[in-house]
Amino acid sequence: MAIYSLGIEVPANTTAPVLIKKWKGVGGVVKTVYVDVSAGVGYMAGFFVDYAGIRLPSAIDQDQQYFSGDDSEYQINVHIPVSEGDVSIYGVNYDSVPHRFWLVMYVEEYGV
Repeated sequence: MAIYSLGIEVPANTTAPVLIKKWKGVGGVVKTVYVDVSAGVGYMAGFFVDYAGIRLPSAIDQDQQYFSGDDSEYQINVHIPVSEGDVSIYGVNYDSVPHRFWLVMYVEEYGV
């Protein structure tokens, strides 16, 4: 099982998605996504994950383009197959101050 756990800071005044982090991800099945949103975000900022061409949270809920909220946390149990490849996090923030999130993803690797 691969566990990706990282803090995300989305810079202020980014009205179009900007690349926050990028790494190589394993192929497998995304099983759990946990997101913690700092207080004060108020839906002014959010982020999404591009996992080798699969966009989260859109793959979970087509109406949801970004992980966001205000002083909230949520855990989503899913079953989303993903290929080995680049994992990128993009953020957008319409506020004049940076906002922080925490993301944990559990990916069950193929063949393990």
